[in-house]
Amino acid sequence: MGGDTETFYQFQLPSSVVCRHEHFHEGWFERWAKAIDPNWSYELKHHRKLWEWCAIIQALQERKKLTEGSKGLGFAVGTEPLSSLFASQGATIEATDLFVGEEADHWTGTNQHASGLDALYKDYLLSKELFQRRVSFHPADMRDLSGFTPDSYDFIWSSCSFEHLGNLALGINFVEESSKLLRKGGVAVHTTEFNCLSDEITIDNAVDVIYRGQDLRRLKKTLEENGFDVAPLDLRLGDDEEDRLFDYPPYGMHNRDHIKLYMQGFVATSVLLIITKL
Repeated sequence: MGGDTETFYQFQLPSSVVCRHEHFHEGWFERWAKAIDPNWSYELKHHRKLWEWCAIIQALQERKKLTEGSKGLGFAVGTEPLSSLFASQGATIEATDLFVGEEADHWTGTNQHASGLDALYKDYLLSKELFQRRVSFHPADMRDLSGFTPDSYDFIWSSCSFEHLGNLALGINFVEESSKLLRKGGVAVHTTEFNCLSDEITIDNAVDVIYRGQDLRRLKKTLEENGFDVAPLDLRLGDDEEDRLFDYPPYGMHNRDHIKLYMQGFVATSVLLIITKL
């Protein structure tokens, strides 16, 4: 994973941005897709989950957070490869997932819930000895961060997680409260669901909610009033044909990219939020 150049420290992701088809053909995406998925190739259908992981990595890399001795905190990490990737870059990682209980059962059943370190280790990224030295794991409830110490982390991340907390307000509260855990100059990077159809009506109180542009603009304003910088919101949906189509249940069965998808009467995609503590 060596060979970093200043090219990757230039801001290729200067904005909090919506997933678009064009990103899948940019250098930063190819670099990280190949790193975290040894079987990835351009011939595969594009999937927004891989975009989320690559965008999170790139946003942190550009802001020089993936360095030796940097301390990171991940929420709802599931079985994603990011903990191993970040540790391979020299960071010390505190990984968390849903508290063990009824609400974790759904994610365990879909193989997206981590119950310990073994679920996070990717042997193609680093040695087991190095992983165990740099990564720790414990359960955590994203709705109650009282057990974490403010001003303690160089970076924080979550990948399409806070929309599962029960309603729009709980997810927003998580972003605001978790940002307080950052040290000065620290960066929080989150992805969540974005409503592609409406800035007015949405799913606002359910197992899976969808955030509108107005919700993100309001969150940005609140954070900036409280000592944080939020990268400008680039909510353009894209002009390529793949941006105009959407996948629908059963997903992956219709020969369409999984960039946008139909969810309970809405079309949604992923949006990346980049927050820096001033």
